[in-house]
Amino acid sequence: MSTLNKHSLYIALVGSVIAAVLFAISCPPFEVAAAAWVVPGLLLVSARRLPYRHAFEAGFLFGVVSAGLIGRWLPDSLVLGFELTPLTASLLAYGGIAIGVGLPCGLLTLGYAYASRRVSAIDLPLVGTFF
Repeated sequence: MSTLNKHSLYIALVGSVIAAVLFAISCPPFEVAAAAWVVPGLLLVSARRLPYRHAFEAGFLFGVVSAGLIGRWLPDSLVLGFELTPLTASLLAYGGIAIGVGLPCGLLTLGYAYASRRVSAIDLPLVGTFF
């Protein structure tokens, strides 16, 4: 496992946020579909050399930010549909996003970081397609 380099952690976290924004603008109503082609490479390459915990955090951040941007209407619909308070609706919505989207995205980058240490550089892009 590699040691923590603050610069690479910063780059990975910024890469995760940029990937999340690009993913969000590729969805309706923006529909800049070409932005989605950049997301996997930016997310996985920026997090592959991080220690496992930080690789997971970078993916988790991507999942929560992208789903939060795409589903920014979710708390309002919970307030209207279930007559919840805005605070309760926000906690429920973003808690669900963290569990349902953040955890799988964190496991994705964790798995890729693990694989990047065990697969040759030539085979790594092929392995990345399975993640």
